[in-house]
Amino acid sequence: MYHSAELRRYQYYVYPTWLGGVFCSPSVAGSRPGSLIAGSWAAMHYMGYEGYLESCRTIVVAARWIADAITKTIPALYVLGSPPASVVAFASRDPAVDVMEVGDRMGQRGWQLNAIGTAREVGAEGVMGLHIAVTRLTVPKLDSFIADLRDSVEEARLQPSAMGQRVSLYGASKLLDLAYRAHPL
Repeated sequence: MYHSAELRRYQYYVYPTWLGGVFCSPSVAGSRPGSLIAGSWAAMHYMGYEGYLESCRTIVVAARWIADAITKTIPALYVLGSPPASVVAFASRDPAVDVMEVGDRMGQRGWQLNAIGTAREVGAEGVMGLHIAVTRLTVPKLDSFIADLRDSVEEARLQPSAMGQRVSLYGASKLLDLAYRAHPL
């Protein structure tokens, strides 16, 4: 909808010093464009207060279940923090397991995980990790998620490719594809 690629490039937003890594978005609104806000409003009116609370309870319980399952059944990974709501972040404690490669392998299985990075202080080496934002669609697939995660960790350990294609640019994989198509190197 832009007259030229030159004009479109001003829409992109990059926040390079965010603690979660470099945050990159196709707009200042991030992942909250007007259509999603309107859809959320409609869903709230459809579900009502009690329906919304039940949905939240289900999602929070599922997120806690994922965090517990990672802690108890996948020793190569550890959960970052103690997830209070719907997002579960994790990293590798095993130097033989590249968490970005785990993310690539999960993507091949149809799971969309986001890469994150943390830094304790300026100049300090941070922790690379992945996170899943649990939704109502995730809830019936908890066992599949953990099984796929366990298999992905083992594949990354036994057959490392050293080619993890994920970058620590939060939300940027599609944006980078678009930007490259608009301005190839």
